[in-house]
Amino acid sequence: MGEQELIGDFGLERGGAAGQELDRADVRLGTPPGTYLLASSEYHDDSYLLVVEEIGFMYPGLGGSEHRDVRADMTLFETESGGAVFSTSSIAWAGSLSHNDYDNNVSRIIANVLDLFLKQGSGHPVDRHRPGGRPLA
Repeated sequence: MGEQELIGDFGLERGGAAGQELDRADVRLGTPPGTYLLASSEYHDDSYLLVVEEIGFMYPGLGGSEHRDVRADMTLFETESGGAVFSTSSIAWAGSLSHNDYDNNVSRIIANVLDLFLKQGSGHPVDRHRPGGRPLA
């Protein structure tokens, strides 16, 4: 998987892994500091909106083509006790797993994450290098 390769530009929900019910990483909304942002979805149309819990009322400029916060963020957070949380921030992610008989980058990412989590959970030492993302402030 190359650095510029699109992730999940296929799937059962609107043809992509970032479909309905998007969520994003934001420390102001509860994302833990130290969470790594690995990837973000882009170019959503205006049928995607900020959630009403964030805005109080609707007004122009809240659609996916206009507002930078309408996105799904892939994140990784490692706890001090050695646990970890991986999030794709979209319910549509699962609808992209079976594409091309499971031979795709979404399935490879999940396999890699599960392999890492299984190694960590079994007591085997894991290379604790940081992923290729950037930490959130």
